[in-house]
Parts: sequence; structure tokens; C-alpha cells
Amino acid sequence: MTDGSAIIICDFKNAEEVIMKHYDYILVGAGLYSAVIAWHAKQAGKSCLVLERRSHIGGNIYCEEIEGINVHKYGALVSYMIARYGIL
Repeated sequence: MTDGSAIIICDFKNAEEVIMKHYDYILVGAGLYSAVIAWHAKQAGKSCLVLERRSHIGGNIYCEEIEGINVHKYGALVSYMIARYGIL
């Protein structure tokens, strides 16, 4: 990315390029709090590197569309429904 920030998702093909570049902040995980911190840092003129091991951003607020319905993949509601009703 040319705006001074980067998100790396399970891609270490360009690891040397990423390591050699200077970042003001390195954030582990691309969840909600990292997004907020990265946004504020960018507003302050700082650069961030966000590292994420999952194939998507959003952390535990990530949703997937299942049969036309957005389902909160990792949230408490899903865990509750699985435990209570044995669904999903």
C-alpha cells in the first residue's frame, strides 16, 4: 500500500520487503481494536503494519453469508446457539 500502512494476511512471499521497511507501529491481529488504532495512527501521520494469520480481517466480529444471512462467525451468539440448539 502506498499510504504508509499495510495489512499482511498469510502472505510471506514479500516478507523481506516488509521487514526492511520502517513502521511506527506493528499490530498483531486485524480485529476491531487494531483497525481503530491503525486509523488513529494514520490520522496522526504514523504508519502501521498489521499482521493477521486468518484469511480475512475483522477478528471476532467477522461475519460470513450463509444462505443469504450474515452470520457472526466467532461471536458469543454463535457459541450459545451451538451449545443450546446444536446448530451451525
